[in-house]
Amino acid sequence: MYNTDMKKKWVVPFVITGGGLAILASAFCPVCAVAAVAGLGISRWLGVDDSVTGVWIGVILLMASVLTIKWLKRRFENFQDWWQGVVFFVCYLAVLTPLWWLGQLGHPLNRLWGMDKLVLGIASGTIVVILAINLHYWLKTKNNGKSYFLMQRTVLNLSSLILVSLFFYFFSK
Repeated sequence: MYNTDMKKKWVVPFVITGGGLAILASAFCPVCAVAAVAGLGISRWLGVDDSVTGVWIGVILLMASVLTIKWLKRRFENFQDWWQGVVFFVCYLAVLTPLWWLGQLGHPLNRLWGMDKLVLGIASGTIVVILAINLHYWLKTKNNGKSYFLMQRTVLNLSSLILVSLFFYFFSK
């Protein structure tokens, strides 16, 4: 059996290679689905809890949905606002469906507070980023349209995600 350091040494080349392939593919939902399944497998192999992994998968899905919506708005002049919900639904479904088919979701022993850990993490990651972005815009309005410090939005997003990840790390054991 490999120790954790040896596992990490083998994971880095695979992650770099997968990231390069994702850039070459230039697609959102299929790449996200493959990345989520592969990332979940690697994180389980490294011993990371599904709720922590789900937080970051939720962020990836939210950002992929937002970027897809922006692209669709530029591409199609008659893009209706109600289609945004459809895009979010399809992107999340495109990742959750393969996870469910592969048996990664819904295991009765993989629950936290009565909910699947991965789904709980995905929902938490999505909600936390939305709240952090809203906090950023609220702080900007309080400061005459300017950020209080450089990279405020990024710092708020990352710090809130790290806090939620640490919360799940300590409370999911």
